[in-house]
Amino acid sequence: GIESPGEAAMGFLACAGYTLVGAGPPAAIFYEFIVSSPFVLLVSLASAFFWVTVLLANSVVWRSLSWMTHQGQTEALRVLPLISFFATEELLRPMVFRQTKRATAALERRAVALRHPRLTKLERMRIFLGIGAGQGVAHSCLFFLNTVVTSYRGTYYNQDTCPQMPYFLVAAISTCAMFMVLSFAMVLTSVVFESAQAGPTMSTSRGGDLRKLLPCALHAAAVLISFLNMAKGGCLVSSVLNALLVGAVVWMAARFVRDLARGVQ
Repeated sequence: GIESPGEAAMGFLACAGYTLVGAGPPAAIFYEFIVSSPFVLLVSLASAFFWVTVLLANSVVWRSLSWMTHQGQTEALRVLPLISFFATEELLRPMVFRQTKRATAALERRAVALRHPRLTKLERMRIFLGIGAGQGVAHSCLFFLNTVVTSYRGTYYNQDTCPQMPYFLVAAISTCAMFMVLSFAMVLTSVVFESAQAGPTMSTSRGGDLRKLLPCALHAAAVLISFLNMAKGGCLVSSVLNALLVGAVVWMAARFVRDLARGVQ
């Protein structure tokens, strides 16, 4: 039937609210830390393009398998692609770190040749934040923004698995959490990988190897929490756990930055 003006207004407000929850924190991070630096913005866009390509390649493989097996959307074909995405991203994390380190080294050489100051450690962490933000945009934000535009109709809800919460609110919370985890996990990557390469003066061999698993563990936690949305009433638990996980990730990143600032002083 035809929507009344009140229903249309409520649908618009719901769509705006979901968008602010899901895309508000990512937009704030982009505005505060990325857009103000042309180089970091370029790195972030390149990162988003790279991770979109990786995810599309994985999607093609799993879509081909679903056609070949003629099984359609079984539970395995819903979960296994997510595990594949996670494994691929974590296998590529060391390569991304090495390539970023080479790029920053080349940038420093260029800066020295032009008699500009070298990059500080905080500026390097900002570059890694841009890479993580690009990964977060490719991983979750693009999908969320593509689906949230239909929320004004007010018809898409978790009626089967989680009728307690609107589908788009759960999607907004999950999107925001995944973006924050991926963004700050890349910042932690720059810290723990650097310290692991610094030798025994900064960390033991075993301790350095364990710290290198921290970004992977945070990413794995975010993926496992997202699986809860498939369970009956799981969206309530996943929303709370997502909020706690984001708080833990931001706290760890802030702690590393604080320790680094103290070391500089």
